[in-house]
Amino acid sequence: MATIRSIAFDAKRALFNHTGLGNYSRYAIETMQRAYPEAELSLYTRKIHRRQMHPWLKRLNMPRLVTPDRGTLLPALWRHWRGMTGALRRDRPDVYHGLSNELPFDIRRAGIPTVVTIHDLIFRRIPENYTAIDRWLYNLKFRSAARNATRIIAISERTKADIIELYGIDPAKIDVIYQGVNPIFHQPVSEETREEVRQKYGLPERYIVMVGTRAAQEPADSHRGTAGDRQGCDTGHSRSCTQQIWRAGEATDRGAGTPTAREDVAWCAYRASSGALCHG
Repeated sequence: MATIRSIAFDAKRALFNHTGLGNYSRYAIETMQRAYPEAELSLYTRKIHRRQMHPWLKRLNMPRLVTPDRGTLLPALWRHWRGMTGALRRDRPDVYHGLSNELPFDIRRAGIPTVVTIHDLIFRRIPENYTAIDRWLYNLKFRSAARNATRIIAISERTKADIIELYGIDPAKIDVIYQGVNPIFHQPVSEETREEVRQKYGLPERYIVMVGTRAAQEPADSHRGTAGDRQGCDTGHSRSCTQQIWRAGEATDRGAGTPTAREDVAWCAYRASSGALCHG
């Protein structure tokens, strides 16, 4: 196996996103640092708020940060065309990883091996949850990345099947690598704590936990039945405990508003007793 001396990442989500894509990006970068401790890590980003993400960067021993040169015209396009590609062509890392569905459109010009992680193509499967412009942009970016990447990571077999069907990609080019699990979910939880959490949210012995951000058009009941049925659970006697992303008392989803009121769905604050909920 070839020695990996340098790894480059698209760090936009790692530095500025605090939900799913950001968590995946940070976990993937940390994992690669543990796997290749001697390799130089370079994080490519259009901008950086050092104070905001400093604790995480410090845990990584302050990796090399690559940003647009001062005076760059149209810096918003730096990640997508010429700018980042030019920097990668200059730096010549052993591999570049686009962690959130994207690669620069002209990435082949960099002349280096590339990997892209594609999380899902749900905007193609449930288009009514997205605006027309978002669907057009996502499709343009995802299709270009899938076609231009040296290898593709799909986070599920369903995503792999969609990439093959919708973009005509050779299955041999795609590896299914499931997302990692935050260490918080490996920590032992006492029965006393579990019971305290069950009492707090009024949960029965058996329940389903759904962690994520609910789309504005997505009914709360859509999560409960399918998840329970797949596991053979009697959902009629179980309760869903759904963790929703909240900031300053409001949902971050555009127009999500107040969650649908249902007796069998308990809405919990973000990260509220996460470990105990999942161990319950």
